[in-house]
Amino acid sequence: MASFTILTLNTWKCDGDYVRRLQVMADALAALDPDIILLQEVFASADGAWDTSVHLAEALDMRRAYHPARFKKRCVDGSPSGSYSGLAILSHGRQRDHHAFPLPGTDGDGDRWAQSIVIETSGQPVRVVNTHLTHIDGGVTQGDGARLKQAQRMIEVLKAGSNDMPTIVGGDFNAEPDDPALKWILAQDVIALHRIDMNKPTLSCCERCVDHLFVAPPLGVSQVMRVMDEPAGDQTLPSDHHGIMARVVFPN
Repeated sequence: MASFTILTLNTWKCDGDYVRRLQVMADALAALDPDIILLQEVFASADGAWDTSVHLAEALDMRRAYHPARFKKRCVDGSPSGSYSGLAILSHGRQRDHHAFPLPGTDGDGDRWAQSIVIETSGQPVRVVNTHLTHIDGGVTQGDGARLKQAQRMIEVLKAGSNDMPTIVGGDFNAEPDDPALKWILAQDVIALHRIDMNKPTLSCCERCVDHLFVAPPLGVSQVMRVMDEPAGDQTLPSDHHGIMARVVFPN
């Protein structure tokens, strides 16, 4: 039965010991060897001196699709630099039809995006969507929260381009499984997404599961695990988020 592995990870911008973490991330990802990687909070300095997704793509010999977002000054290796915190999708398989689309903003946390791309894996095309929803969500109990609006926009775009291509959606949703935004995604019929059940915490600081993967039929899942949750020998963690990796299977 044909299958592929996909991993999602929030890379924590340039925070912590960024230079060391880059190597720890690369080593951990090389050991896991996923076919597709979804990255959020991808740090890239405006001068090109630092770029998380370029470094990882080169270290892993993978193709790369990147979209910049959330420009501001950040400090890396002791020096402030104009930089982005964007999205990237890495893959061993060929990539095509990459585009990014904006999600509704919210006061104090704008410039949120989703990426969509088609990747050839196991000899078959798969549509892959990568996103990072807002951490600010006022008014969510009334059903008008920012995350819910962002989720609705993302699914609206997917519906507009709906076809028979297998689809998988993932990233940092800043939302736990009972969040209205996630419940709304799971209630849709045209794009029938099923959350890959991995209810371990995905943040190293607390017991919250905010990173998720969703698959649309006819894709199935044979395995899911939390990964990149152990420090290196010097106690450096790859990120403040743990990764989620799943083996996704094509129908017979």
